Amino acid sequence: PTLSNAGTFRRTTTTGTSTISIPVVNTGTVDIQTGTLAITGAAFTQTAGTTLVTGILSSDQTIVINGGMLQGTGTVAAAVSNGGIVSPGSGNTPGILTINGNYTQTSAGTLTILANGTTAGTQYAQLAVTGTGTVTLAGTLALNLNYTVSVGDAFQFIDKQSSGAVSGSFTGLSEGASVQFSSSVGTLTYL
Repeated sequence: PTLSNAGTFRRTTTTGTSTISIPVVNTGTVDIQTGTLAITGAAFTQTAGTTLVTGILSSDQTIVINGGMLQGTGTVAAAVSNGGIVSPGSGNTPGILTINGNYTQTSAGTLTILANGTTAGTQYAQLAVTGTGTVTLAGTLALNLNYTVSVGDAFQFIDKQSSGAVSGSFTGLSEGASVQFSSSVGTLTYL
């Protein structure tokens, strides 16, 4: 059996863990508001739609985003393969999305960052990669600026908290690059 979600699957219980032990294919909305949704012994694959994590999404296998968007301010306690869009925060509000595992962004993937200022989590979005996770980058960094950048403004879009390996870079953007924003120059640091 497979749980094929084309509608809305919402987890709202404030505590505890809800466990699914069959493959999940999402083309609709998976909304983990509180508590933990655990996928055990089976894959979670998204080909369209949205997975919104403000609670915890855990899996013993890699969470595969082949399309649609993974967003939120909660924790994904699993490795993530991004071939769609990962967008820390929710809607027009920046936030920190935590991945406790490896983060791999394929050439088809996009990391979308909303920036309203220079403070991580409240003014600009950040992806926190915790544990012993590695970071492998390809694809696109999409930066949505909603304020006037000043000379010397710096952003750390990926907070890699371990000494694990980092490989690759965003298409056309090396780590630590200085980027021209209209008439001001800011420094982008994504690790």
